[in-house]
Amino acid sequence: MPYHDFELEAVGSLISEGASRKGKYQVRVLRSPMGEMKAAQAVSVEYDDRALQSSLNRLEERVLDTDGLIKLGSTLAAILLPISTVEGGLGVRELFAQSLVKISADDGLRLRLRLPYELSVIPWEYMFVERAGGQGMDGFLALDPRTAIVRHEELSAPADLRVLAGDIKVVTAIAEGPGMPELDLPSEERVLKEGLKGLDVVVEPCRQATLAKLKPLLNGAGVFHFAGHGDFEKQMGPRVGTYKGSGFLAFEDGPVDAEQVAINLRSNGIRVAVLAACETARRDGYNVWSGIAPALVKALIPAVVANQYKIKDTTAIAFSQQFYQSLAAGLPIERAVTDGRIGAYNQDKSGRDWGVPVLYMRAGDGRLFEGAADKAARDRARESADGKFRVRIGEVKGGAVVLGAELARMLGGRLAVNVTIPGTVLGELVGARFERVERGSLDAVVDINEVGPGGKVTGIVIGDFGTPPSRRTRGANGTEPAHSEVVDDEPPETAGTVNVGDNKGQAIGTQINYNYIQGPPPAVYPAAYLIEETIRLDVAVPTAATVDEPFPVVIAVRQPEAPPLSERDLPQVVSATGSVFRDEADSVVSYRIELAGDGFRVEPKQYKVKLRPRQNSVPVAFQVTSSKTGVRTLIVTALQPDDSVAAQTRLSIEVRVAVSGVS
Repeated sequence: MPYHDFELEAVGSLISEGASRKGKYQVRVLRSPMGEMKAAQAVSVEYDDRALQSSLNRLEERVLDTDGLIKLGSTLAAILLPISTVEGGLGVRELFAQSLVKISADDGLRLRLRLPYELSVIPWEYMFVERAGGQGMDGFLALDPRTAIVRHEELSAPADLRVLAGDIKVVTAIAEGPGMPELDLPSEERVLKEGLKGLDVVVEPCRQATLAKLKPLLNGAGVFHFAGHGDFEKQMGPRVGTYKGSGFLAFEDGPVDAEQVAINLRSNGIRVAVLAACETARRDGYNVWSGIAPALVKALIPAVVANQYKIKDTTAIAFSQQFYQSLAAGLPIERAVTDGRIGAYNQDKSGRDWGVPVLYMRAGDGRLFEGAADKAARDRARESADGKFRVRIGEVKGGAVVLGAELARMLGGRLAVNVTIPGTVLGELVGARFERVERGSLDAVVDINEVGPGGKVTGIVIGDFGTPPSRRTRGANGTEPAHSEVVDDEPPETAGTVNVGDNKGQAIGTQINYNYIQGPPPAVYPAAYLIEETIRLDVAVPTAATVDEPFPVVIAVRQPEAPPLSERDLPQVVSATGSVFRDEADSVVSYRIELAGDGFRVEPKQYKVKLRPRQNSVPVAFQVTSSKTGVRTLIVTALQPDDSVAAQTRLSIEVRVAVSGVS
């Protein structure tokens, strides 16, 4: 998976205004697959720094639940990926969305963050951008293999090195540190050893590590891995909202600061430094080189993976296992980090440790290793690097819905989902649900003690199975084609297994709505090859409205490369991408646009839009009135004539009580 740069720059400062402290910055895109922004096009953003720091303290103390994480992530994305129209071009969020559409579905977007000191201490790895269909965990950019978040520091030294061929040598420094809390270091060493077993990766352990014992092992190493304690000593800095300090690693004979670690590692050919210790990515917000990780970047190590908060042993181990599997498979460092995050998330779905690792990278290309010399070993590593989801719940009560894993599209690789319910299912349980499975191998196993009356259990639910045909050659007078082209030469494999002790309800192994391997249902799709056309659904609304007073919502169906919808007096613009399937002979594509939300009255009920293929619609306007106050949610949907969803997005608007003047 190659990654394309999406380079973000923020300039500005923290400003104290009485008892408040505001962050005021100019954000712009320096480089992206869709182009760049000029300095004059930079978007102004402002946020309450005290409120943000309060949320970050709650994050660090592990008191934010999933909703709290999503709210924090949305705030972070509003700062670095602001939604705003830009005169003469695309805004930051629009460039981001359209860059993802422009690149290949098998490619990724590398968000390189160029930030001032005081912003560098913020955990941008928790940025959240809502996807079509609601606020799920898939909105966190760091959990999406197609969006890598990279910290970038300015250096005059060259950024690229040749890719190392052959087996990877990993030097693992394992240290307890005098006077430090006990860690599960034997388990860390065991998982590293077992995770790399059979991958032709050379592991050089340095137990009870000291610098003197470590130095002779570094020659020829590609990866340095430190397993132990790290810390960051800090005190108030010279500017408001900053603090000064230095990071260190706790070796067996005492703490070693960032500068000394960097001096000992540089010039040994190391491509990646993995610091599996707590707070090794933290720095002081004043001196960019104060932390362990950035100090190693300064020492010209191409990539450094470190932790910005304390991390549990179990999630750190899960991260390491998936990370090294991907690295040994020859995958880019960005993808390896994402796979590690997913491993940590699977270990603790309700926690925040998946966002703790940080990737610093100076290399222009994240492919630093070719992987194991033996191709069979590389293939085994690639298979082992694919996703695994485990869910365990006591019982599912009536009316409840439990979903083990949900993905929009599976393009390849392997995915295993295991759901265990030792109690009774009275509601609905789905092991894994996919909008589309095109290639790869999918296995879901659901183990349940009892399915009670009214309960429903499904191992796997798949919308579209296989690759939809891209075109068809028609015969004369619309008859069957003389030949057909096979698009999907490697059809996906799927197995849904439901093991039930006592079944008094309904249990289904695998449910497939449209099976392209056996041929699509003719009642839904015509006997012709379908073309998949990517579209964009743009919605413009005000940020606030008054209860019982109508307000406009303007909607347009557009092509991905079209300029964003811009409506005067409607500052909030939301976009979502989707797909429409049509016959190549179709001269018109039909959509039905609907708007719905609890407590809203919408006029008209719907719009029917007809477009020529690959054309933009004119904006259509709904008149909406809310009977309820508060932050309200509206769902906008574009549907095809068969009621399949072409695109959908959700937006929020604050509805206030009317205020009348007092004489």
